[in-house]
Amino acid sequence: MAEGERLPHQARTWRATAIVFALLFLWRGIGFNIGFYVYDEGLILYPAELVLEGGVPYRDFLSLYGPAQYYVVAGLFVLFGPSLLVARIYGLATTLVLGLVFYRMIREVGSHSISLLSASFLLVWMGRFAEMPGPPTLVFVLLGATTLFPLFLEGRRPRLFAAGCLFAVAALFRHALGVAVFGSSLVAVACFRLFVFSGAERGERRQQVLEECEELVAGFLCVLAIPVIGLLLTVPLDDLWHNLVEVPFVIYPQVRNLPLMVWPPLLTEALEGRIDPLRYLRRVRSVWELYFVVTAGLLALGHGLFVCHQSSTERRRPGPTWVVLYLALLELVSLSQVTVRPDHWHFLPAVTMGLAVLSVSSYRRWRSVQMLVASLMILMLIFPIWKKIQITEQLVFLDSFAYLKSPRMRGIQVPQHRLNLDDCVRAVQQRSAPHEPIFMANLRHDVLSTNDILFYFITDRDAATRHFYFHPGVTTTKKGQEAIIRDLEATKPACVVLYLSKSAQPSEVEMKQGIVPGSRLLDQYLVSRYEPEVEFDFRVILRRKKTEAPSKGPVDEDLQDGNVP
Repeated sequence: MAEGERLPHQARTWRATAIVFALLFLWRGIGFNIGFYVYDEGLILYPAELVLEGGVPYRDFLSLYGPAQYYVVAGLFVLFGPSLLVARIYGLATTLVLGLVFYRMIREVGSHSISLLSASFLLVWMGRFAEMPGPPTLVFVLLGATTLFPLFLEGRRPRLFAAGCLFAVAALFRHALGVAVFGSSLVAVACFRLFVFSGAERGERRQQVLEECEELVAGFLCVLAIPVIGLLLTVPLDDLWHNLVEVPFVIYPQVRNLPLMVWPPLLTEALEGRIDPLRYLRRVRSVWELYFVVTAGLLALGHGLFVCHQSSTERRRPGPTWVVLYLALLELVSLSQVTVRPDHWHFLPAVTMGLAVLSVSSYRRWRSVQMLVASLMILMLIFPIWKKIQITEQLVFLDSFAYLKSPRMRGIQVPQHRLNLDDCVRAVQQRSAPHEPIFMANLRHDVLSTNDILFYFITDRDAATRHFYFHPGVTTTKKGQEAIIRDLEATKPACVVLYLSKSAQPSEVEMKQGIVPGSRLLDQYLVSRYEPEVEFDFRVILRRKKTEAPSKGPVDEDLQDGNVP
């Protein structure tokens, strides 16, 4: 193509890309301010407010995210004021940036049309969940991975220091994923230099591996040095150990590692009627993403190994195949996020990497495989598209939603029957002063899944305990509940709000999979110290008893039957 023809072609390409992403922006913006997530959004917004008040992650509250997430959201609150709408706009912007970065990554290896189609698929599929202000970890992971592509494609030395810095920034937002991707990239770089034909002697290869790995590690440590030193100086080692080691590596595998795969039912069970077909199909639909990820990984592994073997016998570079294998390795590592909780939000890293694998691999040579992948992609898009159509219909024609009036929830729409949240917020604010401690409790604390953390942020009230984040395996233990009770005795909150939603408790399936009830000491304490005053939908406000009932001991007889206020 001549130079004069190339410029108009590039202009048309960029124009088409801009139009597509503008349409995706409008698509993602439909209904982005509908509803709220009391747990997932509360995990980010309330700690961000504590950071503004001088709180330190890991020391003043249990943290699942890295410290960068809270400080970024806190900075937005300083600029625009604390509100859920500000966080939602931040989440929408992060999503669109992710789509652009993903497009650019695929464009390094594939064609413009494949890159644009893949990025569009990713953003449309993400319509399965709202624009929660999730950490932009994946953005920095993709940027770091793209920085390493020149090594795998051409054998030339990439900007390893920059890649290490990007992986470190990802770790500051989500430590487990950032560290895992960094370690996987380190292994991929070393394996490529050692096993791919480069015309160098073995000793020279080892020296080159050491130099490149040192540069990658130097970039990673350069970014992490100051934050790590700051945490070591301000946070007790016991708290760091609990947040960074004990919870993710000891407690999580015991309480969150639930079975993911839903295999086709056995014929005998179907004939005997032991399987509810509709319920089974709903479960299968909920894990289409897992089938997609597994399919992408198997295709990448099989084709990649074949091409690498062929390349080694012919003494030539395998081209984009090493990129495919590298992305497949990152896909496998990203599946660790699904063991935290097998929902669509935690599937996002693995689905993104799986989509990248399919976008740059050569599976399109086989028509049967192409049909399989296309079928899975269509199935994955049915629900988010249908969900977006329903939201559009409700917004435009049915007038099903109304705006909340609480100051920090302005601009957020909820179904008409949920508007009494404003009344509940007002009732709590009438019973307590700004920043006066309150306590958000669950119906039961021996078994639990989530809790209403966002209510602290909505009401502008502080938590009566630093253990405000409930986690199975921590809050359900006697030790964890004793720590909460000590804080409640010290702060003596005048107001306790009981969260009654079923989402706060494990499902029947999870209970059957081996969840063992823990201590009911906290339930007993609340029964003896508080009594119900007024109820609002899924929340009951409890007031402190004027005369406290004596405790019967570690196990209350009423509580054994589940009788709580």
